[in-house]
Amino acid sequence: MGLALGGFPLPLTVDHHQHHLLLSGASRPSAAVVPPLCPGWFLDALASCRPSDQCPLLPVQPTQHRLLPALAHPCVVPWIDAGFLCHLHRLGDTMNWAALFHEPADAIAAWSTPKGLLDALQAQGEMVHRFPFRAPTPGQFPDPRALLPLQLDVLLVFYAGQSLALEQWMAAIRMAFDDAALPILVVSELGDEPQTRALNTTRVQLSDLCLTPDPDCALYWSALGARCHWFPHWADRQLFDQIADVSRRPMIATTMGRRRYGTLLRCLFGRRFVNRHCLERENTVLYNSALLAFQYARWGELTRRVFEAAACGCCVVTNRLSPSKKLENLFVNGESIVLYRHSLDLVFKLIYYLWFAPQKALAIGQRAQSIVISHHSVEARALTLIRLVQNDAEAAHQ
Repeated sequence: MGLALGGFPLPLTVDHHQHHLLLSGASRPSAAVVPPLCPGWFLDALASCRPSDQCPLLPVQPTQHRLLPALAHPCVVPWIDAGFLCHLHRLGDTMNWAALFHEPADAIAAWSTPKGLLDALQAQGEMVHRFPFRAPTPGQFPDPRALLPLQLDVLLVFYAGQSLALEQWMAAIRMAFDDAALPILVVSELGDEPQTRALNTTRVQLSDLCLTPDPDCALYWSALGARCHWFPHWADRQLFDQIADVSRRPMIATTMGRRRYGTLLRCLFGRRFVNRHCLERENTVLYNSALLAFQYARWGELTRRVFEAAACGCCVVTNRLSPSKKLENLFVNGESIVLYRHSLDLVFKLIYYLWFAPQKALAIGQRAQSIVISHHSVEARALTLIRLVQNDAEAAHQ
């Protein structure tokens, strides 16, 4: 049976024996987008989904949920009720956060970005409870009922891939807090969009507020009724900063791996082109030792490496993006970044800054570093996140 709500088709079927709804094709991203004003039956349907391998489900019983009236703003998810501001602990001062993030055992796959942001939130006086998980599979997430006594204001979810188990857990959180009559604001950081956008469909619907590093994705989700903000990448200066005793050499540094232009640049520049896979602090040493940092955004996106290399004072050379990506709103070409259009333009600019204008490259790197420290540090993003959470809570209240 196909249903439609708010103009969006829902790929749903009814199990007449179990008397609940099942999401068809739940183990893969759906082309259809369920509107964010989700009643309780959507949560029950998601909690009832079974992946193809029949992995065990969270111990959540389908239940009846009240359908809260739609608020004035069409983007508002109905779980933010009129009493939400009263629940926020010391609104404008500090809030109580739970953070769920991926922390694999393999050091090569480890992602330090969430921990840096959580440290910055705590430095602002926020109370943060951390819940790392090794793999996005059933049994890896905390029991939703165990979170109830924490009196949480915000649940912050970091994950950049597809996981039915995570989506079921988020639905279970919704039901647990709704049954206990405890409001909570669910915030999802949408990872590596735009390339992962198709994987975020269900997670966006289960979130009150979404953060994406891609401006086009922010418009896409907002047009579908979600509360989604452009939240650009940043540099964690606990990892990426300038090292005083490391001298810069006339070389091009990158961590691009096997991507476009790699073979060309290796043939042209030889040992002066250093393409190396690095772990955490090794990145900082690499970017501090090179005059230029090369980057190629294969998805046409604003990449995290631009901010991280710039934080080390390195002159970043990257491909010119569509104006909608807003790269040139953040950095000025020829002043705080170097942009190229094609391979000949790239080679010309690398030769020019490497051998004919190294002092200009140093000045560009210094200006970029100043911009990142002032506007794109992890501390700046933590303050932005706090403000967004407070503003969205106020908008829901109105």
